[in-house]
Amino acid sequence: MAHFPPGAYPPGAFPPGGFPPGGFPPGGFPPGGFPPGAYPPGAYPPGAYPQHPPVKRAQIAYFDDTKSEWWVSGDNKSFGEAPTRQFTVSIGKKGDIPLPGNYAGDGIRLAFYRPSDNTWHVKGLGTADWDNSAGNVTFKFGQKDDIPVPGDYAGDGITRFALFRPAEGNWYIKGPGLNDWEKSQGNYVIQTGGKGDIPLPADYVGARKTQVAVYRPSSKQWFIKGPDNFNWNTSQGNQEFKFGPKDPKDVPVPADYFGEGKVRAAFYDDDKGVFTIKGAGFANYDDSQGNLAIQTGGKGDIPVPADYFGEGKARIAVYRPSQQTWYIKGPGFADWNGSPNNASIKWGKSATDKPVPYAYFF
Repeated sequence: MAHFPPGAYPPGAFPPGGFPPGGFPPGGFPPGGFPPGAYPPGAYPPGAYPQHPPVKRAQIAYFDDTKSEWWVSGDNKSFGEAPTRQFTVSIGKKGDIPLPGNYAGDGIRLAFYRPSDNTWHVKGLGTADWDNSAGNVTFKFGQKDDIPVPGDYAGDGITRFALFRPAEGNWYIKGPGLNDWEKSQGNYVIQTGGKGDIPLPADYVGARKTQVAVYRPSSKQWFIKGPDNFNWNTSQGNQEFKFGPKDPKDVPVPADYFGEGKVRAAFYDDDKGVFTIKGAGFANYDDSQGNLAIQTGGKGDIPVPADYFGEGKARIAVYRPSQQTWYIKGPGFADWNGSPNNASIKWGKSATDKPVPYAYFF
């Protein structure tokens, strides 16, 4: 079963006890989020799943909410191996959910959602600490138990602030810009999913924009909404299929593992350290061709698949909190022990650090 370190929340806001991207959200597992131990790729807070810009190399990074520090390794090297490309930013506080993104259309910014008061905090550009940074923005958007799900929902390269409200099954997607909800133009409220569903927004069809999607543990079904902005019941192009683990605590880790420009459904089972990736298309798992099971990792590891080498596809990878080490599997779909060019990178300082891989450079 996948368990996150205390306060953690994979690369990608969860229900009671849920998530990660990064083993996520410090203390933020709102009811209706991911099942105990679950969390999105990129190890993100309950339900949070920042979208990586296409064909840009992701950097390994972690957020230490006990010290309010965000650490990024620009060249994906261990501590001290490339010091001029490694930096730390003083930002945030305990319980914050790290959610980097291109929120203003001017470059990647460090940002987080604070469940304790439902506020978003977006740092100005660059690597200066929060207190020394120009252009910081803070605004209120959300309510208790909301799950942050930012993404490029308009396909314009800009990360939109968004929330999934499990009690309603509604997605609140804010219009562009750094204003609060009431002052924004182009807001959307879209009904898809319900209480107990896990929000997993991503580009599942290669449309170059984030789609609204949920996984329903109770029926082991994925619901991927069509690319328009209508509610599920009136939307064109909806897809649904059955694919779920025997253990409800396995972690959903959808990612573009094949470099197809679209995401495949997948799960990580840390009891066995196995990534199970569904074959292409929207058929049920049992009817799909090309399903894969790849062994990488072990109990307690946090799955953090991402494009660490600029190959245009996600590598299978895990972060091991007990060692503060990232294990990035070599290319291809052989198990770890049979895979060439595996990488082990020491990046982290405590078992409670939250991994936040992302294409940062800034």
